[in-house]
Amino acid sequence: MKTKKIIIAAVILTLALGSLGVLLKINGSSAANESGGNYIYIAEHKPFNAWQHTRGRTVKSFLFDTSGDVQYIERGDSQIVRDLREGRMDFEHVQDVFSNHWPERDPGTEKETEDSDEPQVITHDHPGYFQVVVALSGEPVRFWEGPEEDMPAPWSALIEESRDRLSAVEEKEKAVVAWLHATLLTPERAREMKTTTRRVRPIDEADLSHSPQLEEALLNPFKIFPIYKDENPFTPLGWSSYKPGRSAANVSWRDSVFRVCPMRNGIVSE
Repeated sequence: MKTKKIIIAAVILTLALGSLGVLLKINGSSAANESGGNYIYIAEHKPFNAWQHTRGRTVKSFLFDTSGDVQYIERGDSQIVRDLREGRMDFEHVQDVFSNHWPERDPGTEKETEDSDEPQVITHDHPGYFQVVVALSGEPVRFWEGPEEDMPAPWSALIEESRDRLSAVEEKEKAVVAWLHATLLTPERAREMKTTTRRVRPIDEADLSHSPQLEEALLNPFKIFPIYKDENPFTPLGWSSYKPGRSAANVSWRDSVFRVCPMRNGIVSE
């Protein structure tokens, strides 16, 4: 009976941490900004309940670009976009807040955990956390992850300001069948994927000439782009079709690794 409980606990732990990633406080991790883009990405990953894993974790994110455009997305781990809002904010102000208040902490420090002789059954929510990516032209891309209480106060204030200003929902596009989303992986995660059995597909400029959509997504990480009926942005990968919310590709391009997913459209009016 004891062995059975241990197995159940291990399975739950795998679901909670394995599929979502162990929560790390990352500061100072960087990658070359090969795309040359200027953007700042902030994602709030809500708590996750290990006993109700099918419900997934809600992610609320902001993407600021140098033109002053802001894209707000609310999505789930099931890769469905539930809310999309677009607005304007002063990018220089956002850049100053994040660059001038970057946390001082040793890079890659894991949260401390208590030692235990046996796996503990998870009976509470896996804690929420924030992810920040700062990509400025001519500078390495910087990554940070950690709980809200570890964020500098000016960061938290800017997030609240952004929520208040993006109060109007963008007009829903009924013809959109999916949203194309490319996530830039940290250098640590990229190296891990390249050394495991997970396939990372190298792609070059000639490949991208067959899919302007895929090229646009790779040039603008974390921003979502509409996929309309009868469009297939994955033709450079040799895909004859794709399934929104289920298909995904790991792409190596310009010395960076991206996770590219077609997310389901959940904001279409009934």
